[in-house]
Amino acid sequence: MSSDEESNIRAWLAYIEETDPAIIAEVVDKCRDGLEARRYFLKRAEEVPEPVTANHPMTCGGCIHFERIDHPHLGHCAKGEPEAIAGLWDMDRRYCERFLPKPEQTNSNQPRPTGAETKR
Repeated sequence: MSSDEESNIRAWLAYIEETDPAIIAEVVDKCRDGLEARRYFLKRAEEVPEPVTANHPMTCGGCIHFERIDHPHLGHCAKGEPEAIAGLWDMDRRYCERFLPKPEQTNSNQPRPTGAETKR
């Protein structure tokens, strides 16, 4: 098995969020020893989407990985992007390969007021 093939299989395991070192080692060993297993996992590795590189800066506050702290504008990146000790400012523009936009919230998914809140 080539190093590129192993890298692709490991990328697929990461994509499906497999983190157990024993399972990862077992899959890699099976792929080294068996042609059928290697073909199967290389086919599955094709499922991994190509990384999307944004060509314009994003704001951390608009990303699903941004976790706010007890401050109105600061938070931390759940994916471990480099940051200052205090954290990341939600409106700072930066280039980020891990940016995933938060889903847009519409009026249809807003909580509805209870009966007590609508009565005066």
